[in-house]
Amino acid sequence: ILAIITWFLHKIKVFPNDVAPENSIFKKDGKNAGVAMASLTKSKGSLFKKTGTINVRASKGNMGVSLQVEAVSTLFKFPYRYQKPSRRRYKVTGISASGMDYVKVEGEKFTKDNYNEASISCSNQTSVEFEKRVNGIKSYVKTDIISK
Repeated sequence: ILAIITWFLHKIKVFPNDVAPENSIFKKDGKNAGVAMASLTKSKGSLFKKTGTINVRASKGNMGVSLQVEAVSTLFKFPYRYQKPSRRRYKVTGISASGMDYVKVEGEKFTKDNYNEASISCSNQTSVEFEKRVNGIKSYVKTDIISK
């Protein structure tokens, strides 16, 4: 029974309660144009497979990306103490970003060709940046996503 309880506690996966942007920058044509916003949407799943989406978008303009994420940390770690939501981890399993020239997550650059191949383990602070050029005007967003 003890082995089953131990296995069960190691397999439980949970997300942070929410995410928030920090140190966000939104520039259009080289000028500050606003800030970035971030939100976490959790999908329903089992205790052993939790998935969700982190949406990052510019406060103005039509720019945004969605990161498909999966919880990877356990709710209880040895010696089985409850883990604060801000310390919970997740991994990026894919990117949705229509019209973006590139998306960088934790410094790793992805283009349209390999959005679905994204696989990055993230801690409680994840850096995200993306860029789009339309008619020679460059729009750029960079932010750190903080777990809450």
